[in-house]
Amino acid sequence: GNYQANLWGLVPHMHKRGVSIKTEKVSTTGALSCMNHVPYWDFNWQWFYFFDDSVTLLPGEKLKITCEYDTSSDTSQVNFGEETSDEMCLLVVYGTRTPL
Repeated sequence: GNYQANLWGLVPHMHKRGVSIKTEKVSTTGALSCMNHVPYWDFNWQWFYFFDDSVTLLPGEKLKITCEYDTSSDTSQVNFGEETSDEMCLLVVYGTRTPL
């Protein structure tokens, strides 16, 4: 059956090269609405973000995550990975689903 997602919170995550991270809801028409924006990412100051009311995600709607990095001081290739010396763009979503 069809379900809607009820999003209650987010955990955006990057490592030490992260500059900013943004989560947007993408409607079926492509319209974007910001759900969360961390404009000054700090690896040592990571938060769980919870909403007062759930954000509904209907069938066909999507989430878009945008991560910005500063690799200007790197002298070798940066790899995706779980080590702090690696980098990633990750979003954990807390949610429930409701039948339509």
